[in-house]
Amino acid sequence: MPNRVHSTRHLEIFNYIVCFKTKNNGLAPTIRELAQAFNTSTSLIKYHLRRLVDMGAIEFYGNKRARSIMIPGGEWRMIPEVKEQK
Repeated sequence: MPNRVHSTRHLEIFNYIVCFKTKNNGLAPTIRELAQAFNTSTSLIKYHLRRLVDMGAIEFYGNKRARSIMIPGGEWRMIPEVKEQK
């Protein structure tokens, strides 16, 4: 995971993916499952996933098919929430 997470929502989505993969033997959530979990649209989830890809936090394998979210390095560790310094 990169040193800096750009928003709390990115952190929440990343940690949800890690938790989901841990509970489901490495199986990643679908975009629709993420949208339902966060009570939002699939297009907004796609936006956040693109940002997580840009940060190097996740990758897609294959042709971005369902359940193709990978965590680089293969370690499924959640990131603790860090309070922003002023």
